[in-house]
Amino acid sequence: MIFNKVKLGKLTLKNRVVVSPMCQYSAKKGSPSKWHYSHLLKLLTSGTSMLMLESTAVNNLGKITHADLCLNTKKQGKDFKKLVSFLKSYDKKTPIGLQISHAGRKGSSHIPWVKSNAALKKTQKNWRTVSASSIKKDKNWPIPKTLTQIEIKKIINDFVKTSRLANSCGFDGIEIHMAHGYLLHQFLSPISNIRKDRYGGSLKNRCRIALEIAEKVRKIWPKKKILGARITGTDHLKKGIKLKESI
Repeated sequence: MIFNKVKLGKLTLKNRVVVSPMCQYSAKKGSPSKWHYSHLLKLLTSGTSMLMLESTAVNNLGKITHADLCLNTKKQGKDFKKLVSFLKSYDKKTPIGLQISHAGRKGSSHIPWVKSNAALKKTQKNWRTVSASSIKKDKNWPIPKTLTQIEIKKIINDFVKTSRLANSCGFDGIEIHMAHGYLLHQFLSPISNIRKDRYGGSLKNRCRIALEIAEKVRKIWPKKKILGARITGTDHLKKGIKLKESI
């Protein structure tokens, strides 16, 4: 039943209704804005058993838009901690989680309600996106830069850094975003990953960056807190990820 308790790690949730991470595109220099305070407080006090904050970039290049949340600096850490403290002052029992992500080739984008599925131009302060391979996200989108192994290690370290900051901010859980066409999914899927090195080709190689991030985060993330991942079960395309691979 939807209202039954469920155990997640070492935490027990009061029901099976969880607020999913939903991008608000309302951040200020990566930090939460006034909108997040009112928006998240309403959701937290709705009766949900857990509140997940929207996809938060592990570095500036990992943003989808200029208005994305980002947790990479001490200043951003202080701002997130202030938000979490505010929310917990109203409800100390409901766990609050954070989804952490890197947009990869889906980055440098317009805010959806301004211009849907459209890349920024130079005059709009665009940036060079990166991916597993230099394959466009869609028609009329720029070709992303193929990440080098050194750059991959830097991104892995950024996921760890963001996780450390998330812990110091008081979050009860984190979810590593490996789905929906973002960077880690770009590595997992043979459609967007045509690499010939240890990060491409076989299922084991395509999973390598995701597993390396998960393993490193697991080492520094408290065992009493929730650690999860969001994956895409199937690409729904002939040459894409199948359900069996995801399992």
